[in-house]
Amino acid sequence: MKTLGALLLAFALTASAQVRETPVASAPLGPPEGSQDQPIVGSNGSDFFVVWSDARGGTFGTRVTRDGEVLDKTGIHLSNSVFPIAVLWCGGAYNVLFYEGGGPT
Repeated sequence: MKTLGALLLAFALTASAQVRETPVASAPLGPPEGSQDQPIVGSNGSDFFVVWSDARGGTFGTRVTRDGEVLDKTGIHLSNSVFPIAVLWCGGAYNVLFYEGGGPT
């Protein structure tokens, strides 16, 4: 299992009500079990949002900086749908489009 440098922290309040952070342990983060496929990427012109179908159940996404830093290490659960088809930047937010199936025959 790969460690990505995240820390578990314990918080303690001192008598002067200041928060003191004490590292407890490194959190082992790595790829989730099962498959992750159908990646789709959208950009706002400088950063990116990546979505994918995930065996954990549905569609997940993560923000990625222009330097390649993944901001949401375990992904954000977006939907129970497993068919993302597009990621669009619409001036203030990313929008993810999904395919539900069905339609005219």
